[in-house]
Amino acid sequence: MNALKIVATAIAAGCLAIPSVPARAADTVPETSFGTLTVTGQGQISRAPDLATVAANIVTSDDSAARALSENNRRFAALGAKLAALGISANDITSTSLSSYFNPRPAARMPNPGAGPFGFVVTRNAQINVAALAQTGAVIDAATAAGATQINGVAYGLRDPRAVERAALAAAVADAAAQAQTIAAAAHVQIVRILRIGNEAGPPPGRIMPLAMKSSLAGADAVPTTIAPSDMDVNGTVTITYVIR
Repeated sequence: MNALKIVATAIAAGCLAIPSVPARAADTVPETSFGTLTVTGQGQISRAPDLATVAANIVTSDDSAARALSENNRRFAALGAKLAALGISANDITSTSLSSYFNPRPAARMPNPGAGPFGFVVTRNAQINVAALAQTGAVIDAATAAGATQINGVAYGLRDPRAVERAALAAAVADAAAQAQTIAAAAHVQIVRILRIGNEAGPPPGRIMPLAMKSSLAGADAVPTTIAPSDMDVNGTVTITYVIR
């Protein structure tokens, strides 16, 4: 009888010594078993351009190569003088190219002599940066008066495009977050954290206003040129993958 009591007591003591295993809580599930949610956000920022670039051509010709080049140089110098009067420095006027070629004069008896100019032809392409956009029309008029043979167009842009790009990306992130919250609420899931994020943004494309103004349009009774550019749109895109549970 005593032996039976000793065995029973030992078994009871052994049962008490076995540790209990708690049930796994929901928030201890490994993150690898969670789901993901991927959204793409879009952001757009509109800004007025703060820089204009006027493209002008100066074409001169003569039977003498030296005289053709000298006349081209004279007109380019006259362009600089007229623009200086508008407060535009020489640093804002650049020659992007300068070329010369010989175009022989056709025989008088030829029915289709072809297009001129003939002789030695010198072509200079110039670019003029205009910070005060209100002066763009006056710059075009000054270039034409100085002897520019053609105004090829006006390109508008931003002096600090990166700042606008960052603003567009911030708007895209906010859009992506709003989309994720809406989807998570509708699907009755919880957003845990961001798993990965990628972005895409670039400088706004230059807005070009084509013109085809010839120097012959200038005159005492010429109407001043006026140009009114529109705002520029800068877009940003982000793709965000969230961990959800």
